[in-house]
Amino acid sequence: MWEIAKKDLLQFRKDKKALFLSFILPIILISLFAAIYGGVDGKVKSKPQKLLVADLDNTTLSAEIIDELKKEPAIKIKMVGFKEGKKSVIDGNRSALMCFYTGFADSINSGKTAPMELFYDEAKSMEIGLMQKALMSTIMSFVGQKGGKAHVKSFINQKYGEELPEDIIEEINSDIDAEFSDGGGTTSFSSDLKTTALSIKEGIRWGVIQAVAGILVMMLLFNMAGMGNSILQEKEKGTLKRLLFSPISPSAFLYGKMLSALISALIQIVILLLFSYFVFGLDLFHNPLGLFLMIFGTAFACTGFGTLIASLGSSRKQVESISTIVIIIMSAIGGSMIPLFLMPAFLQKLAMSSLNYWSIQGFYDVFGRDPAWSSFLIKPLVLFGFGIISSLLAGTYFRKRILKEYL
Repeated sequence: MWEIAKKDLLQFRKDKKALFLSFILPIILISLFAAIYGGVDGKVKSKPQKLLVADLDNTTLSAEIIDELKKEPAIKIKMVGFKEGKKSVIDGNRSALMCFYTGFADSINSGKTAPMELFYDEAKSMEIGLMQKALMSTIMSFVGQKGGKAHVKSFINQKYGEELPEDIIEEINSDIDAEFSDGGGTTSFSSDLKTTALSIKEGIRWGVIQAVAGILVMMLLFNMAGMGNSILQEKEKGTLKRLLFSPISPSAFLYGKMLSALISALIQIVILLLFSYFVFGLDLFHNPLGLFLMIFGTAFACTGFGTLIASLGSSRKQVESISTIVIIIMSAIGGSMIPLFLMPAFLQKLAMSSLNYWSIQGFYDVFGRDPAWSSFLIKPLVLFGFGIISSLLAGTYFRKRILKEYL
């Protein structure tokens, strides 16, 4: 028994690259998730959330509160028109729109409930929950103080205006101003922030879309890496050598493998989407052309990636280790495993280098949004570019690493 165990351990030790990759994966994952959940030094700051603001009241008071919002470090303000802002949120370009309606200042000055509303992308409810805390803290503090002061003054004037001399009323109002300016003046003044979810239609199942898009691309990457690994199986079994000495060219062999992997990827995506349609009610017919482009673009990108990974290792163990590390990292930073808004700013930017990011964002567009084609086409085009570059690199490494042993 000991001899068998010793033999396996010695055999595993001989493959230095595989041994190294087996230990490097947990180190990378620990570092990655440490950065996501606060940073290795605890000083990584979250990226400010972008908030559109429409000021329909256009008064000095509404301008004051907008200036207060600009001081909030968790929020980055951009002024827009009301219609433009709503469209931007519906299209998924921005997460939320804060609107101050006409009559905002008059309502505050008379101690009434302030007319304002937060419109948000229904697909980003969790993200808006965090933004809403920062908004409530700033807005309610400002509006509560202004409105509370007006409410108290109005009550005093109505209750005692006819009974007390004017100079006494002015003195009371002056004391009220001083009390509120010192941060005091607790009041029961009510000014709830109305929130409205925006989407192209009711009943969109955003949780299903995230689950389908995120898991689909991650599992497809693992499967395509396995398909690419079949190239090394051909080498180990001796089939590759016989094929290379046949009339089949090296390029025909490589791209034949890629074609079979692409067909397999397309079938897998279609089956998973049909499953989601019949079981979870995912709408596959909202944007048929866009869906076709996303299916083909995702399949092509994953196929090129799988073939590239297979060409980087000289053994199946190395390829398995490399693919596991790269896929998990891409999935983690790309949004398959963790929502992007929870990540620090530098990881949110790094996410755009991940295949997962572009695939997930594209599927969000075709299943739940209606963006302009100029905006949507960026996603499948990036995926096609990813597939082309991966395929060209795979061809280069295939000739250098594998064919040199036989030619």
